[in-house]
Amino acid sequence: MKIKGLDHIVFAVRDVEQAAAAWKHVFGLEVGQRLQPESIQALIGLMQVGVSGSMGALLELAQPLGIEGPVAQALEERGEGMLSLSIEVKDIDVVVAELHAAGVAISDVVQGPLPATRVARMPAEPTHGVRLQLIERVG
Repeated sequence: MKIKGLDHIVFAVRDVEQAAAAWKHVFGLEVGQRLQPESIQALIGLMQVGVSGSMGALLELAQPLGIEGPVAQALEERGEGMLSLSIEVKDIDVVVAELHAAGVAISDVVQGPLPATRVARMPAEPTHGVRLQLIERVG
């Protein structure tokens, strides 16, 4: 498997602006980009943190925009906090095929919510409670 590095960590929050203000107050981090991907029905604020992998690691604050979608579901089930860890891989199709062959539960590859990305998601059980997302940055 070709792991390139940590890509980003997703935090489910009730209000992106309040969460962003807290991260700025405590750590001096600022949201550099806001996105609203329809695929996950959420408002996302991205904060750059240091350098890790090819682009540097990001913290993603994700606020649901309704009662449906993965962020809304996570908030309903667990409240605010870490939603998932995203690991960048070199060739996601090969990695997912290897994991399927090894009997690891992982979704098919789909277009990611962030621009120019493809992702596959793993449930939390095989990784002791951490939801993982494999991500390939394209382009």
